[in-house]
Amino acid sequence: MRGLRLLQQYEVEYNVLSTVNRVNADYPLEVYRFLRDEVGTTWMQFIPVVERINEDGLTLYQEAEQLQSFLGFPPRQEPAAFNLDNVMEKMNEAAGGGMH
Repeated sequence: MRGLRLLQQYEVEYNVLSTVNRVNADYPLEVYRFLRDEVGTTWMQFIPVVERINEDGLTLYQEAEQLQSFLGFPPRQEPAAFNLDNVMEKMNEAAGGGMH
């Protein structure tokens, strides 16, 4: 979190890429609220972790209801609206225009 706070201090835009796995898939609202409220991000991406089939012959993703709750939170940013040029611009501003 120290690195994140540094990005925030210098107003560097960032986004969060989180994996959805057997540990956090049962807690989609908690994960979302942590990222929104504690991390302070407005841009989140979620990718599934492919897991092996368990002893019952099921994977986590066969229980899709758990993941469906993430769909209730629409994107807040257009794809490709953030890029390396934005990061460099913010870093340049934070350095007083001295970085090139």
